[in-house]
This record gives sequence, C-alpha cells and structure tokens, in this order.
Amino acid sequence: MADKKRYCKEAVPINTIVSDVFSKMGVSRGTEHRIVFDAWNSIVPPKFKNKCRALSYRNGRFIVEVQSAPLMQELRCFRQSEFVLLLNQEIRFNTNNQSLFVKKIEFKSN
Repeated sequence: MADKKRYCKEAVPINTIVSDVFSKMGVSRGTEHRIVFDAWNSIVPPKFKNKCRALSYRNGRFIVEVQSAPLMQELRCFRQSEFVLLLNQEIRFNTNNQSLFVKKIEFKSN
C-alpha cells in the first residue's frame, strides 16, 4: 500500500479553524451575543420587556428566561416562530452578517 503524504504535518482542531474564520469575518462569540441580545431588546414588545430576560445564545439556539408559566406557554406556543422571524430580520437589518441567525428560541421559567 502506497504511503499517503499529508499536506499538514500537525492536525489543527476544528474549533480553532472555526474561531479563526469567525474572527476574520469580524464575529466572535461575544459579538454574536451582543448582536442577538440587542436584536431581542429591540423587537420584544413593551408588555414583555420586564417579564423576559435573554440568557444565552449559542449555535443558533437562543434561550430566554420568562417570569411566569402562562406567559412562557403563550410565547412558546403562539409567538415563538414570530420572534424567530423578527430576530433574524433585525439581525440582518443591523448587520451585514448573513451567517448569524437564530434557528430556535427556547423559553424557560425562572
């Protein structure tokens, strides 16, 4: 069996490659969080502002803490897809980054 030549003598972890690509694009995890959290704050209706709090964003999954179970059910069942659409529109409007988007919002009770 013929020996295969490796072009790269040392393997580079995929997370290093992804981090390098994102930093070259001007996006880091901190930047992603800020962009998504700012977009959330601008689209959430005033009646929900004091009852919802953005907790986390990672890999397209956005987690929001909600004060009450009835509100959580309303947001989860009736408003989730609306908020995903609005968030992605707001992100694209405020940034030229086409690779940053929210796939799913999870509402959790506190």
